[in-house]
Amino acid sequence: LRVFDQVDSMDKDPMLSVFLAAPKVFTLSEDEVLHLMAIVSEQLPQMHAAELSRCLSTVAAFGLVHKPVLLPLFHFLHKDRAHMTADEVVSAIRAVYSLGYCKPKFQRSLGFMLMEHAKEWRV
Repeated sequence: LRVFDQVDSMDKDPMLSVFLAAPKVFTLSEDEVLHLMAIVSEQLPQMHAAELSRCLSTVAAFGLVHKPVLLPLFHFLHKDRAHMTADEVVSAIRAVYSLGYCKPKFQRSLGFMLMEHAKEWRV
């Protein structure tokens, strides 16, 4: 696909749009998915909680437990957890559940954030 020839040189926003749409729009091989995930992982430090949460949901939609992408994604989501909305927390919980993989520190963080949102009647 021509889009994937250009994805290496895209800015964060269009690249993120391609990544988020990929599981629904494109039929990709595992190698193409891993290549796309590697490109996205380079952009993780510049993303905020909402973008990170959507990336985690997209990784779950691909169904690949690829630690070189998941571990930094968990790290940056944990770091920006105070800015996660209730919907983003629930979405992240669903994503890690469907993946069947989550680091204990991130799992505790999600549980804590869920309880905080529940106490504030936001869930």
